Amino acid sequence: MKEIVKYTGRLHSVVFLRRALLILPFLAFAPTLWAIGVGGLFVCMVWLEQARTKIIVTNRRVIIRRGMRRTVHIGMQQIESINVTRSYLGMILNYGTVTICGSGGSKEQVEAIADALRFQDRFEYAHRVIAPVTSD
Repeated sequence: MKEIVKYTGRLHSVVFLRRALLILPFLAFAPTLWAIGVGGLFVCMVWLEQARTKIIVTNRRVIIRRGMRRTVHIGMQQIESINVTRSYLGMILNYGTVTICGSGGSKEQVEAIADALRFQDRFEYAHRVIAPVTSD
């Protein structure tokens, strides 16, 4: 049976805000040109992180891609549960942290996923309905 992508999750734009709050105090005391250069580099790095981080649900597995180097593939049969936690700000802006608990105690966590509850619903659908059909 062919592998079909059921959902692709991405990082929420709040990633920019979280990182900016970390670097902003340092840039406040820096010379203007240095602050512009470091700030521009910072924006590029965060944009690349957001663009290259994906969490994909197919009918056979979940794929977590972080940046340019790290990719994790977890088969549907190896996943015990998916947990979504959201802060108050996450509830308002519709993002959350997704934790995938695999067999053997392994855990993969991705923070600031946009529309995390929809991701969980799509996973549940793919895991309960589609995966048993394709394994026959």
